[in-house]
Amino acid sequence: MKNTLILMSHKQDQTFNMDTGLYTTPGWTISEKKLSNLVGNKVALTTRSNERSYLGGTIVGFIPAESTSSRKRFDVVFKPETKFVNNKVTRSVEFRGNPVQYL
Repeated sequence: MKNTLILMSHKQDQTFNMDTGLYTTPGWTISEKKLSNLVGNKVALTTRSNERSYLGGTIVGFIPAESTSSRKRFDVVFKPETKFVNNKVTRSVEFRGNPVQYL
């Protein structure tokens, strides 16, 4: 089953690697069980609930993030796709306190 990972990023603090052409968005709490199943699926970033995505693409991997709490966090690495810029795929997502959702 394919899932789109929807991430609410107020800071829009993703980084772009010019050498690889990949974006990395830092520090998300995602179940380790789900990580391998998400590679190859889509990710969309938005700034708040019911808002269009500002960036997204195909997930190529995850990197353990710097530990800032007791929860394991992962940086999401993805290849950008222009179809996720200003895309309404995230408009029906209500975050209700969790900035990580699946569609």
